[in-house]
Amino acid sequence: MKKLIYLSITLLFVSCQSVDKKNQEQEQLLEKEVLNIHDEVMPLTELLEVKQNQIKKITSSLDSIIKAKPKIDTIQISKQATQIIQDITIANDAMMNWMHEFSADYTNKKHTEIIQYLNKEKSNLTNIRTQVKKAQQNADKFISALN
Repeated sequence: MKKLIYLSITLLFVSCQSVDKKNQEQEQLLEKEVLNIHDEVMPLTELLEVKQNQIKKITSSLDSIIKAKPKIDTIQISKQATQIIQDITIANDAMMNWMHEFSADYTNKKHTEIIQYLNKEKSNLTNIRTQVKKAQQNADKFISALN
């Protein structure tokens, strides 16, 4: 009887460790997915800052653009530039805010809480990635149209 109880306790202990290990692996995998998205988006936000400066330079030299393209609508260009700069700022701010708010400290949190948190952060970052890419496309289109 003692052997049966010992065997049952041992099996219970081993199965709990196995579940904990699987949970930890799942958490690590999801965290890695989140950080991979971050690593993809960060260089894009840096590139957006360069594009933002290019757009500001273009709008500050509209006189030379008018000489090269006299029929160009400078009011429309100014409006587009303002909107694109605003979109870039919003996308960059979203990324900076996400980085400040993200926490990889899961102390005293249950597995389900960690998974929910990481899924939410993955979704947030995916939305930010979309924002950043859209701002980048609009900036590229604007810059190429005026160069």
